[in-house]
Amino acid sequence: MAQMLTRLLNIKLPKGQSAFLWGPRKTGKTTFINATFPESLKYDLIQTVFYGLGAGLGWSLAITLMAGLREKMGYSNIPPALKGTGIVMLIAGVIAMTFMGFAGMLSA
Repeated sequence: MAQMLTRLLNIKLPKGQSAFLWGPRKTGKTTFINATFPESLKYDLIQTVFYGLGAGLGWSLAITLMAGLREKMGYSNIPPALKGTGIVMLIAGVIAMTFMGFAGMLSA
């Protein structure tokens, strides 16, 4: 039967502060953090990798979509006031609203 030993370490942090817990592997740092701060946010390596891949994929999709739309705009009749930066900002706004519509789809 596993028994949790009391540690000499006592961390009392004000709300909103963070700390770095340094030490060798397999000494109970994660168990200590989970027992001391059960309501705190915790990130692991797998979650971080998936967030990074998702952000990179989203950025690539947005850039590719923007490039494709700018290519098609070369064949369109755009008013002179919107040529150049104006139409790019308009398209970026529409793409941003589209991605915001997808924001809550995968939340738990």
